[in-house]
Amino acid sequence: MYHYHNSPTPTPTPTPTLTLNEIIKKYSNTNSITVTVNDLPVVDQDGFSDLFNKDIPLIDVRAQIEFEKGAFLRAVNLPILDTNERDLVGKSYKNFGQTNAVNVGRELIEGDPLLERVRRWIEFIKKNPQAVLYCFRGGLRSKLAQAIIYEYSNGAVTIPRIVGGQKALRRYLISKLNELVAKSNFVIIAGKTGSGKTHFLHKLTNNKSRVIDLEGLANHRGSAFGLISGEQPTQIDFENNLAQQMMKVCNGICEGSGVIYLENESRSIGKVQIPDELFKKMQNSPILLLEKTLEERANFILETYIKEKYNLHNNHKISCELLLADMLSSLSKIKQKLGGAKYQECYKLFEAAHEMLLESGNFENYLHPIVVLLRDYYDPFYDYNQQRKDSRIIFKGREEELLSFAFAFPDK
Repeated sequence: MYHYHNSPTPTPTPTPTLTLNEIIKKYSNTNSITVTVNDLPVVDQDGFSDLFNKDIPLIDVRAQIEFEKGAFLRAVNLPILDTNERDLVGKSYKNFGQTNAVNVGRELIEGDPLLERVRRWIEFIKKNPQAVLYCFRGGLRSKLAQAIIYEYSNGAVTIPRIVGGQKALRRYLISKLNELVAKSNFVIIAGKTGSGKTHFLHKLTNNKSRVIDLEGLANHRGSAFGLISGEQPTQIDFENNLAQQMMKVCNGICEGSGVIYLENESRSIGKVQIPDELFKKMQNSPILLLEKTLEERANFILETYIKEKYNLHNNHKISCELLLADMLSSLSKIKQKLGGAKYQECYKLFEAAHEMLLESGNFENYLHPIVVLLRDYYDPFYDYNQQRKDSRIIFKGREEELLSFAFAFPDK
């Protein structure tokens, strides 16, 4: 999901033969503002599966504020009304009805603003001939955008419109997700914090095993220290992306056969939550337990958490300061559970590690607070929760042992 930017060689400005008002009248019923656009193509629910399985590019003509609340992986935001224009049209609709609202919208965008939007639409469609467009419910905005593109290109450019819009696509994805979860067999990769479970999943992926990386989709590693660079997706985006990933992973195999590997997770991964049906299924799925020593786990965290965050910036001093700020901010999230004395101990250890890194470029002292947090916080918490899951463990061992077991595991 991304916002569209102009290309270096823009498409020439369209030269319509009809005004916006004439287009509205042409594609409207006599006494209604509802655009029918009977002769232009549509995609209904029968075609939704292909949209996602084939990664068809999508144009989302909703306002940016709507788009940011949730859209789809291959969607670009090319709105017919920007956020302020949408608000004005919405107030007009509420106070004076649909006809007045359409007139307000036409007056807001007619002329150069509309020409620029049409140019962007047509430019995108030429680069992505399979593209499809949608609005919230597949109503007036997408119908008008579809008609405007056709008329402003003098019939040279057409684009299908999604019947039911974003609402219908999301309803389809959630239904499909629940259907596939019910049919699928999962194996859960578990292990203490720092065991490299996500790294292990990637090795399974490289061996053509079926894997869904929930933390990758959530852009979060699942602990107080786990935010990956960038923002987390919204809950809507997380669910949409998860459903699309399930569709691809399950393509042709989710009829009672085939296993899908997932990492052991709590219900919440940062600020997003695993959907109910999937989480329930995970709680009853067999477990492969990845075993590593405390020292190995501490070093793994140093390499993949600490150094990764440090390397986000090119300036040593800035990297050191931001890394410390990030560690202390994350530490504060578990302050109450850690207790005052342990919190102060870790706080001072992080400060000492920061000073050493700043002065000498040596990361070694960061191992001290990592070990304390693993030994005195994360491991006891893990051991307590794992007791209830021991009966589900089908194999445990070192990484290579688990990989050998997984590669030989019956695909049923």
